[in-house]
Amino acid sequence: MFFGFAEHWIDNNRILNYKAKVMDNKRYMTVCLPHNQIKMIRKYTYIILCLLFSISSALAQSEISADVKIRIRNGDSYTNSPLVSLEFNYPKAVSMQISQSGDFLHENWIDYDKSIQSYELAGGDGKKTVYVKFKLKSGEITEVFTDDIILDTQPPKNMKLEFDMDGEYYNDTTLETVIYIEARDAKFMKLSNTKSFYADKWEVVKEDVDWKLARGDDGPRYVFAKFIDAAQNESETVFIKLILDREAPIGGGIEANSGNKFTIQQDRTVDLKLAARNADFMKVGVDEGFTKAEWKPYVSEIKKYPLGAEDGEKTIYVKYKDIANNQTQTLSTKIILDTTPPRDCQVKIDGDAETASEINKRVMLTFSATKDTKWVLVSNKSSFWGAKWRMYKPFLAWQLDEEENGERTVYVKFRDEAGNISKVFSDKIMLNRGF
Repeated sequence: MFFGFAEHWIDNNRILNYKAKVMDNKRYMTVCLPHNQIKMIRKYTYIILCLLFSISSALAQSEISADVKIRIRNGDSYTNSPLVSLEFNYPKAVSMQISQSGDFLHENWIDYDKSIQSYELAGGDGKKTVYVKFKLKSGEITEVFTDDIILDTQPPKNMKLEFDMDGEYYNDTTLETVIYIEARDAKFMKLSNTKSFYADKWEVVKEDVDWKLARGDDGPRYVFAKFIDAAQNESETVFIKLILDREAPIGGGIEANSGNKFTIQQDRTVDLKLAARNADFMKVGVDEGFTKAEWKPYVSEIKKYPLGAEDGEKTIYVKYKDIANNQTQTLSTKIILDTTPPRDCQVKIDGDAETASEINKRVMLTFSATKDTKWVLVSNKSSFWGAKWRMYKPFLAWQLDEEENGERTVYVKFRDEAGNISKVFSDKIMLNRGF
């Protein structure tokens, strides 16, 4: 078997040239064809290459030239078997002596023959030299002639494939990547997306190749390789694997303070709930550019996320990504940070009168507070026992407690929409009913 490759070019005379080159770089075969037949030739390139290789092989196995007296294995540079053929070219010889050492020690003379089909090379792998000298009918002995060949019975070793990427996940929709290749002693290689190497051809080993992964749904992708050395020792198949993942996490969302409109946390933080299927990482920030935010492992809840120093409406942004770096769009939620209770609060009984004399102990309460006030809690007791929050209005008809005349106190607290509650405010009046 002869291994090689072919190249083609168009010369200045518009002639298409094909040159077949055998792997040992010793033999060439060139075919020249008119340029007007290029289209036909390209169509049948594979057939032509096979033909060229066959011709080249046949030439390689023809009779040795007159100046060559011994040839090992048809003149090949390598053999992967210690059993080789020997050819001799000294027609005047009647006998010959063959040795694998220059001293011919313990080697007998044998009848001259043009060839020996199975001659065993001694020792292990490495460069081998076969020596021969011929004896003529006159008894004259010729000089020593030699030929060399490299015995190599081991396939390529230390084979390694590596994708030009970090980790094992890949998300490029082009399916294009680069594969780095290592294989000691290899001369040719085959790469394939399938273990069968169907329709894949041997090519010269390279340190890296541009590669396109197999199409299809997301999931594992394999690239297989095998190698062959100059002696045609073929390696076992090796492979590398990556996981194709082009789909970003789905169903992403974010919720602040269980969906409430406000948060009144005095430490200016809020609890967040997060959700995204197939997410591995997330990034949360208070600005859309995620300034100072970092990717962190995905969690479904964040306690006490800081909102900043100022009260007001806050927007919290989040992005999710998976281990293949597929990222979602930026998602967000809004919440109002309000840590300030109603201010400028006041309560007056009967317009700040000193006494109340109505027989049923009824009085009119007048309230004032900042406009964010939504609720008011009123009680005749400082404990506010039994009191209920009611809608804030500037006036409220109120009944004082107890039957005896004397000083009465009305206690009031104010609450805004966010739930901030003021301190206790109060006013006093003297109950003095005349019977």
